Amino acid sequence: MSIKRYRHYQRLYDEYQAFMLEHGAHSQASEKKFLEIFKQIDNPNEWRRYQAYREEKQREEYKNELYK
Repeated sequence: MSIKRYRHYQRLYDEYQAFMLEHGAHSQASEKKFLEIFKQIDNPNEWRRYQAYREEKQREEYKNELYK
């Protein structure tokens, strides 16, 4: 994955996470927003790997906060 695409996915992921926090994860608005974001994704496999990476990173940060 190129740096340009990584940054693009980073922006989309952050935008979607912020939207879900505001509107809820299972709301109709969140589903609509995801469809808008999914149209901007060049490679679904890369997006899936990027999501897995970010989720693992968040779990590690959460775990580190618990054991401080």
